[in-house]
Amino acid sequence: MTWQKFLGLRQLREESAIRDLGNRATGHSVTGALLLFETSKQRTWLVCTAHELVCVLDDLRHPEPDIQWKMSREQLMEADELKIDISQEPFSDQSGKLNIGSSHRGWLFSRRLFGPDGSPVEAVRKLITNAMREPAEAVATRA
Repeated sequence: MTWQKFLGLRQLREESAIRDLGNRATGHSVTGALLLFETSKQRTWLVCTAHELVCVLDDLRHPEPDIQWKMSREQLMEADELKIDISQEPFSDQSGKLNIGSSHRGWLFSRRLFGPDGSPVEAVRKLITNAMREPAEAVATRA
């Protein structure tokens, strides 16, 4: 038994538990997950299905991770193209702020999670487009 369990404290959830939460929250299979922000007490994840992007906050001050918001495929994509702006703003040496469209702005991200340039923008774009890319036959029938 770990000391956290002994004291009645929970641990931050691993990716598999966050994916399970996304599966339950959307009713669809999560096809991608991205850890956006991490401290010793909190993690922010983006999880994506073919139908929705979901933001999950795992904060040790709360009993369980919570869904913060969702965006539908219709809000994010037009055929295979991302139709919203994804950008970042400076915040500190360790973190920045991520903006996804006009409605989800100022979400903190940890620079160390995103390689030498510390930018999550391309990783978020790939998460969404890879998960929501339509099969060629679906696009063809719409044309």
